[in-house]
Amino acid sequence: ALKKNWKVLIMLILFTVGMVLGAVIIKNNNNAVISAFTDIFKTYITARKSQSIMANFLNSLAVNSIFLLSAFVLGLCAVGIPLISVLPVIKGLGMGMLSGYMYSKFALSGLGYCVLIIYPGLIMSAFALLLSCSTAVSTSYEMLLSLSSNKTIKGEGSLKFYCTKFVLIAAITILSSVLDAVVLRLFSGLFSF
Repeated sequence: ALKKNWKVLIMLILFTVGMVLGAVIIKNNNNAVISAFTDIFKTYITARKSQSIMANFLNSLAVNSIFLLSAFVLGLCAVGIPLISVLPVIKGLGMGMLSGYMYSKFALSGLGYCVLIIYPGLIMSAFALLLSCSTAVSTSYEMLLSLSSNKTIKGEGSLKFYCTKFVLIAAITILSSVLDAVVLRLFSGLFSF
């Protein structure tokens, strides 16, 4: 299974590296970063609590769609692999910083917020991101090979197959945004920051 899904595993490693880097940045108590992050977090929490479930869904979908669309477009580039590999790191960096901040600032309450509100939608959206990046890397590599050897792309490397896979990944992304909005509505009343 690892041989078959090695690209997803590499994307997971990159995501994990991003999360660790984000947590380390917060742990090192860089005052400028923590101050900026505190302001962003307060605005974020206030906005999410006051918005409707539909607004929270749309906001979550917009953020997740940026990553999905970036992977899709970069997968159509013959030289897109390096930039595709950056996407999981960026997502992991943001989540690592948020998780590290929540735990360092609010201890168990922050950890509870992450577990009940942030992680359910994050796990599904991160899974969709890893799948999209893996698919995009494969297609980008196929395009690079076809340019260098004048071979046409067929089968799993075809544009139709690529688009079909991304439609399925988009469905997972939509479900992750629904889950994000629902758990926020259900559990946000339990926390006051």
